Amino acid sequence: MSRSATASPLTAAASPRIRQFDLRRYGSSLISEAGLLLRLDQAAIAAALILLQRFYFRRSLRRHDVRQIACACVFLASKLCEDTHPARHVITVFEHMLSRRRIAAQRQAASGSASKSSDATTTTTAAAAPNTANTEAAGDKPDSSASVATSASSAPLSSSSLATTAQPHGRDVPPIDLDSDLFLTEKQRLFNNESTVLRTVNFVTDTEQPHKYLLPFFRLVEGKVPGEFLQYAWNCCNDALWTAAGVRLEPPTVAAAAVALAMRHHSVVLPQTP
Repeated sequence: MSRSATASPLTAAASPRIRQFDLRRYGSSLISEAGLLLRLDQAAIAAALILLQRFYFRRSLRRHDVRQIACACVFLASKLCEDTHPARHVITVFEHMLSRRRIAAQRQAASGSASKSSDATTTTTAAAAPNTANTEAAGDKPDSSASVATSASSAPLSSSSLATTAQPHGRDVPPIDLDSDLFLTEKQRLFNNESTVLRTVNFVTDTEQPHKYLLPFFRLVEGKVPGEFLQYAWNCCNDALWTAAGVRLEPPTVAAAAVALAMRHHSVVLPQTP
């Protein structure tokens, strides 16, 4: 794929630019997390990130679900980097990650609804307090049942109800049944999406990465700059692969930009002679 592209060909009917950026980062986060769970080599994770960015330079984010394409990119990159994982492993990991995200979103929504109800109850109790004071001043005894109801409604949530808002653990998410129709459907979809990715990038699967240009530089400046400087430059290259910059720019350019950012952040002046 040519690196002269400057914008994604999604036309005016596509998602806004900010939405595209968010979806690209979301897909990249899925790939990075899946790579860790599958224990993929770092080169395979970077290759999957590059394939994802290349794909969405030619295809619409609206027509192709970023979650499914991210799964296909991980599956394809594992083959390209000779760190192959069977389809059932990739599907199981992605279903696990997406299920955890769904559960966390549902619990967060439930927690938000509970907090709004608590705030509304507190406001009602505060508004009713002057009426109670007036009743006592008049010599009438307030209704005990109303007091009990008010105290019960304004009581803090129990630990069991608060537990529903916690981040789900892996054991809270049941694994996908490998004999189910859902798994067979996801497996066929994975193969179809893999073919779609290959056709979209015209079967150009070379994924040159900017990190390889940092390694000779690290050897040259070893002992002359702090370790945090080198780590920062490496992290900048990792972050670039989460955006379109990893495809639009040549890998040496990305590596040089990462070094420049590290110099600015750590106020490091490199030696003029190696």
